[in-house]
Amino acid sequence: MDPVSGYLVAAGLSKAAAATVASLLVNVGTSVVLSAVARRLGSKPRFSQEEQRQELQQETTLPAYRFVYGDTEAIGTPAPANVVKDGKLYGVWLMNSRPSAGPFTLHLDKREVVLTGDPYDFDGGGATTATEPFAGHVRVWIGTGDQTTPPTAITDAVPWSEANPHWFQTTDAWTGCTVVWLELTVAGEGRQERFPRLPPEVSLRGPMSYVWDPRVPASDLADPSTWVATDNQALCTLDALTQSPIAPFELDDLHLDSWIWAADVADEDVDLKAGGTEKRYRVQGELIFTPDAEMEDLVDPLVAAGGAELFRVGGRLGLLPATPLPVAYTLTDLLDTWELDIYAAGQERYGQVRTTYVSADRQFESADLGPWAIPGAPAGSTRVFSQPLGMVQSGTQAQRLRKIQGLRLLQQKRLSSVAPPDMIALLPGARVAGAIPGRARLDGPWQVARAHSSATLLGDDDKVALQTPFELRQYSDAVFAWDGATEEQDILVPGFDPGFETTQPPGAIAITSGSSVDLDTGGSIVPRIRFDFPPSPSASATVYEWQKTNTTADEFGIWTPGSVIDGDARDGSGRVVGYIHNPPALSPFDLRVRANGPNGPSSWVTVAGVTLDFDLVVNSAVAGTGEADFNITMPGSLIGHGVRVWRAETGEGFGAAVAISSVIAVAPGATATVSASSDAGEADFYVTPVTITGIVGVPAGPFDLTIL
Repeated sequence: MDPVSGYLVAAGLSKAAAATVASLLVNVGTSVVLSAVARRLGSKPRFSQEEQRQELQQETTLPAYRFVYGDTEAIGTPAPANVVKDGKLYGVWLMNSRPSAGPFTLHLDKREVVLTGDPYDFDGGGATTATEPFAGHVRVWIGTGDQTTPPTAITDAVPWSEANPHWFQTTDAWTGCTVVWLELTVAGEGRQERFPRLPPEVSLRGPMSYVWDPRVPASDLADPSTWVATDNQALCTLDALTQSPIAPFELDDLHLDSWIWAADVADEDVDLKAGGTEKRYRVQGELIFTPDAEMEDLVDPLVAAGGAELFRVGGRLGLLPATPLPVAYTLTDLLDTWELDIYAAGQERYGQVRTTYVSADRQFESADLGPWAIPGAPAGSTRVFSQPLGMVQSGTQAQRLRKIQGLRLLQQKRLSSVAPPDMIALLPGARVAGAIPGRARLDGPWQVARAHSSATLLGDDDKVALQTPFELRQYSDAVFAWDGATEEQDILVPGFDPGFETTQPPGAIAITSGSSVDLDTGGSIVPRIRFDFPPSPSASATVYEWQKTNTTADEFGIWTPGSVIDGDARDGSGRVVGYIHNPPALSPFDLRVRANGPNGPSSWVTVAGVTLDFDLVVNSAVAGTGEADFNITMPGSLIGHGVRVWRAETGEGFGAAVAISSVIAVAPGATATVSASSDAGEADFYVTPVTITGIVGVPAGPFDLTIL
């Protein structure tokens, strides 16, 4: 489309027809720019991106009607008919309320699931995965809109019956919608790691909705099979208006030439600082239809993604793209007094723009470009303009839109007066130059903000004078200028581990026992084992749970719960600390710890073979005259009260040994020499640690000695 002629002649009239002003009165009427800037001043979106995604994940009988545009991530809404049978969950998630292009990648709780098999074959076994922790526990079917039944495997596994009216019928196809069917193992070991919450967050990533492209001759608005999958900002906005389930626009309701021009602008290439290009204006994201919203307000996120503006002329809706305009009209005469206004001044003017967009590099959450000072803003301009771009996932596109928004806010001048009748031929947004003799301050450049035709009676002879009252707004090509090499700012891309858990586990467990950790109550000694570990990196972790295995012969290996440790129970180095009181002195056991909080528990961290420090070391054993002498080092635990010496005939073992000493007191951890009387001759000797309560520990020995 030629923007000069297209933005000169209103309502599709030719230049020749524009000369017939009377016909313009009938066909054009009032023309006006529905300024997106004005509509968004001081307004906020109903939901933030995060709130909208959270809302879509909620199970409901009436899933939100949504169109998903561009190559993006769609969040699924679980249908309430999901079924659990024999430890498996069978269910369907609505992704897009219309067909989608695909192919897709599947994510469960933000973790990519690499599929093997054909997820689009509803008569087959679906696709499975070897991705941990899902391997062997997930089957997937993806319907792109052309499915006519649910997957056969699901209707076979959980078929509808009068006894099970909430199970699935062959008519539960969701034809015409993009859906994901899943069979998930939700019972057994590892369920918490696979699915920290049920139902899980299900998302698809890939090219979504098909839209009509009026620039393509073979593309027919009435035949969706001729449409294309594109993220073109103007085409997606046009699609939302014409396909709306609330109040769809007919072609007669639209100024189609302007939409075609805007689509061409959106497809222009823009140079990037790092090399290469990206399309000027694209959209990615979900548009949620709410029945109480006006369509112009509903599509505002799509309009904003192109810095564009809607306008009305002759009752038809058009789109003014964000691009420099050639002069379409020169104002040389005024038929009435004129008024020049500046809308805001001083501290009421905006001095900064704060822009947010949706970052695919941040798991499709909002990213903030930070405050941006508007170049040339008047001194004292303190207000900050909030610019949420919920349908933009390119940080560089967001930067260009931020500049357009900021510089538009500086265009405050408005000129209103009455022009000759030929000005009515201009479309809203058309660029106007001023050349009025003696009025240099009115030279502009300007844009048409509003114009309408009127007739005035002249004298008493019923003659009618035609004229065009108008309002022009300040215009500048600089608003749209962009040099990626000098203006584009670098964007930090954070790292992300797709194998995350809702609550991440703590670090490795360290074990300490001995007198340094035993509890001396003043009247008795309580043996303890200290365990400590680095805290979970999840800020949501508030407590830690621990369990250990039993040591009785019939229950060994069974996990028994211990206490709960407050997340603030830290030592001087910031490690979380716990104690096991009166642990078994002789039998090793396993210990495991996990973090917990509002997002659910983490996986377990385990240390095996934990024992109390109760090992007695015999440094030397020497036979003497009528006695045996042993140099020993005591175990560190305070339950090591002393030692006892035993004697057995050579080769008979400790079971046949007889104590030849009473308990010989030796301090825990100390090294000492102890002696015990013995009959002369060759024998086996043992030394055992003894607890305060007299329990015999693991013997050290045998030592084969000959007593003189």
